[in-house]
Amino acid sequence: MKLPKKIKNSPINEVLLEIRFKSAYPPSAVFGVIYPKIKEQFPEKPIPHPIMQLPEHIRLNDPAFRYAPYYKISKKNLVLNIGPDIISFVNQKEYSGWKDFSSSFYKTFEKIIDSQVIEDIHLVNLRYINVFQENIFQNIKLRILFGSDAIHNQPIDLKTVFYKGDFENYIRIGNSFDIEINDQIVKRSIFDINCKRKIENTKSFLNNPSVLIEQAHIEEKETFFKTLKPDYIKKLNPVYGGES
Repeated sequence: MKLPKKIKNSPINEVLLEIRFKSAYPPSAVFGVIYPKIKEQFPEKPIPHPIMQLPEHIRLNDPAFRYAPYYKISKKNLVLNIGPDIISFVNQKEYSGWKDFSSSFYKTFEKIIDSQVIEDIHLVNLRYINVFQENIFQNIKLRILFGSDAIHNQPIDLKTVFYKGDFENYIRIGNSFDIEINDQIVKRSIFDINCKRKIENTKSFLNNPSVLIEQAHIEEKETFFKTLKPDYIKKLNPVYGGES
């Protein structure tokens, strides 16, 4: 299948690229080691996440908080989250494309690698959340039946996992989600694609992280476009040249 480089009528609401790792430093020191390396790129003041209001022994011992970020730093539509075992790079609102997003990430991640805070990489996670005004089930190659009756017009929240090679693709498709748009809560459909890859060789990944991350991006794009009906892809105004 020939994949578009981009779509002009983009439904992308949020993009997240997450790295889970084991640090060479104590949990309380990780942010302090990373921040001097990236503060020039992210000049705004760091903001603590609500988890920082909890006692340290709870943050460190409750499994629910294992990969919770402690601080966030914003720059226009980009947010960098940092925790003792995690960094996540998030694009919110307007998405300028993979080329801009990934180049910003690689620049930031190179500085984090230089800080030597990372001892071992556990997982890489690339997630795209797409939001549609239309009922998404009318525009994808999937039929859901109750007996012999299609139920696409009923509220549906479908979750599944597809395995392809070393990637675990967590898919969520729903047609009745509350989304905030212009300070109002409205009902929308979502198509949430979450591509995960466990890291077996930390040294190899850190030497060239773009190899695996670019593979994850292709995996996400293939999942997105293979799921949508061809007629609906045309409505999104795909472009088959230029940057992705």
